Amino acid sequence: MNKYISILFIVVFWVGCNDDFLERTPKDKLIVDVAFETSDNFATYAWSLYRIFDDENQILRVGTNSTNGGYSRERNTDNLAHNYNKNYSNKYAFHTITIPTTTGQYSYDYIRKVNIMLAAIDNSSMSETDKNHWRGVGLFFRSYRYFDMMFRYGDIQWVETPLETGDERLFMPRTSRDEVASNILRDLLYAEEHVKAAGNGSNTINKDVVQAFISRFGLIEGTWRKYHELGEANKYLTESKRTSELLVAKYPDVMSNYYDLYITDELVGKPGILLAYEYATDQFTHQRARYEATSSHYYDLTKDAVDSYLCQDGQTIENTNISPENYDPNSPDFSMYTEFRNRDYRLYFTVVPPYQIKKIGDRSELPYHPDYDPSNPTAKRNPQGDFSTWLYDDFKPEYREYIDLMASISPDGKRLPISNWNDFVVYRIPHFRTDPQGQGYNVSMTGYYTWKYYTKERGYDFAVGQTSDAPVFRMGEVMVNLAEAAYELDGAISQELADKTINVLRARGHVAPLEVGAITSDNSERRDYSVDDLLWEIRRERRVELMGDGFRNYDIRRWKKGEYMNREILGVNVKQLRELQLMTYQKGITENNEGFVTTYGDPVEKGFGWEDFMYLEPMPLQELLLNDALIQNPGWEAYSPN
Repeated sequence: MNKYISILFIVVFWVGCNDDFLERTPKDKLIVDVAFETSDNFATYAWSLYRIFDDENQILRVGTNSTNGGYSRERNTDNLAHNYNKNYSNKYAFHTITIPTTTGQYSYDYIRKVNIMLAAIDNSSMSETDKNHWRGVGLFFRSYRYFDMMFRYGDIQWVETPLETGDERLFMPRTSRDEVASNILRDLLYAEEHVKAAGNGSNTINKDVVQAFISRFGLIEGTWRKYHELGEANKYLTESKRTSELLVAKYPDVMSNYYDLYITDELVGKPGILLAYEYATDQFTHQRARYEATSSHYYDLTKDAVDSYLCQDGQTIENTNISPENYDPNSPDFSMYTEFRNRDYRLYFTVVPPYQIKKIGDRSELPYHPDYDPSNPTAKRNPQGDFSTWLYDDFKPEYREYIDLMASISPDGKRLPISNWNDFVVYRIPHFRTDPQGQGYNVSMTGYYTWKYYTKERGYDFAVGQTSDAPVFRMGEVMVNLAEAAYELDGAISQELADKTINVLRARGHVAPLEVGAITSDNSERRDYSVDDLLWEIRRERRVELMGDGFRNYDIRRWKKGEYMNREILGVNVKQLRELQLMTYQKGITENNEGFVTTYGDPVEKGFGWEDFMYLEPMPLQELLLNDALIQNPGWEAYSPN
């Protein structure tokens, strides 16, 4: 906590005047009593608190002002690879993390902002109902920030009232995690009881949103306590399960198309959406889709993440019976086409499926239309854009397989071939940075190029801002929370509960339902055998449903599975591309004996790898210098970066 705190200026409207100078409020006085008088005053002040959902200092960044959203946090897990160079790879596995001098991640500015509002409630003219409501809203936001800080650093300083310059609490030691977690739960339970069911209007903090956060917080803190052996795990897991059950009973459905979660302009009111980061289409925009269509989108899925998606028969890629080739990397016909065949639709909406086309020009006046026949270059297309023209490549029938598939399953959302920000089509996926034709955009390192926010077929113009909303709390998360919390409490889940949670999400992905009694250790060759069969499947479903949303960092740490960071990052199989002499690599990329792309090597073989002290982040050095009562988290004193 900084010694010196900037004065918070509150903007108020001048509602009257008085000619008597002696009765005027001094201009340099913080006039909280005027700024916080009515419910409308509190509502106006609270709008700024919502920005926390897009705060770059949060582990879970869900808003869409940023270009990368949850991607940036998941590249430091086994889900995502950063395809620039090794300095951007998993900083824990390769020991490239540095101890910061200062960081907004350990900051009390937001806490102070909330505490100012909370301190003003009792002296306002609001009714008791309104006072309780806004107190609950404030406690929700304060809990959201404290939760992030506690997850990062463990023990943190707990402050419930505004701090002023010279306050002795500026130099207090850290409060124990036990007390901080208990206080967060206490405050959230108060908020659940007192925040209005309708909130303060559409798409605001209401009782459902508070329960969704209890669902998240209770699961994460409860499992952290269980696997890190801190005690009282069930106290938090019980609350997660309780609130999750209430929400699942109230909101049993989700949006029918997974891709709509990320490319829909109006998410509010859609099935399963509890709170969304909403954009006014004529005022505020973001650039996420454009970012995914440039050379600066550096986020790929890893092969390990792709392998976690089931086939449509509900089996893993090793065991499926619906692919004629099955999953056999030793087959001469094995390729990315084989790997993606008959998979969970969520994979197709997260990673660009493979294809290959022929380009027939740099620019054209023939924009895209679903009925356009690309074999006829003179055919008219609709006037929605100015795309480069192309033809099907008939060298192999599979080259158009996923072009046709995406037209079928996403007719108004994601279509192939993809194009860059300037409307030039990408002629092939996988598409590497040094492909022979020299296309330097939409490039990948592993070959699994992410495109969760990419959309062109709804009239979106990359030259202007995108207005699609982003889910903040949604039932997909609550459903996997419930399945996991129930298992952690009871050691099992019923088929009925699976049908209300996991199987709702599987149905959206066109995957056969989970049969609880049929789960065995043979379901995956790459599974963690220290995890029970059913729990492994619950965790796998969570990983797929929340892929790229920023949760994987929470999950690996709370399960105490840091060793997952040590897996070598692999990519697509490129044997066929190599044999056809269509494959060259960017620096640092090779392939292994089976033909899979390799990247930065095995971190353990290189002398690095995950260390248990990394479960907590290092305290910033400036905070330690300013406050002698603070100490560094164990293990970081002797650490030096690679």
